[in-house]
Amino acid sequence: MKLPPPPVMSRHQFLARLHEALAPVEIYLEVGVDGGASLALAEEAGVAYGVDPAPDVHGHNVRPNQRVIADTSDAWLGCTSCERPTVDFGLIDGSHLMEDALRDFIYIERHSRPTSVVVFDGVLPYSQDIAWRAPCPGYWVGDVFKLMTVLAEHRPDLTQHLVDVS
Repeated sequence: MKLPPPPVMSRHQFLARLHEALAPVEIYLEVGVDGGASLALAEEAGVAYGVDPAPDVHGHNVRPNQRVIADTSDAWLGCTSCERPTVDFGLIDGSHLMEDALRDFIYIERHSRPTSVVVFDGVLPYSQDIAWRAPCPGYWVGDVFKLMTVLAEHRPDLTQHLVDVS
């Protein structure tokens, strides 16, 4: 008997389901907004913050609860004298370098609660070609995948779940 292949879920389908499962989310924070498709999924959040030095949010993705911050995560999240909201759900999809994603996580964790959920994009690269530190043409995830090992070793108090999406 041949088993059917597992269902394929896109990144955005997974994020949409996670938003539903975590509802109600008062504060959603996304590092790396790009075109705004992921940020638009947070339409039920109280406030959805998106931090990106060069956001390219299209009109059809803009929601009334969105606050797009055209700045780096280092400048906006790293400001120690600034008041920042407590994050319930965060997505780290900015720089695809491990040390930058780690720094974003540290920033977000500083403004989170024990029940907060943080998702990292690009931790399961489908080929070695897209997992180099130097960007390649087309789809690129960098070396963010290394962060899962670092967190497992240095932060065993955190729970990790790897989810393979298309």
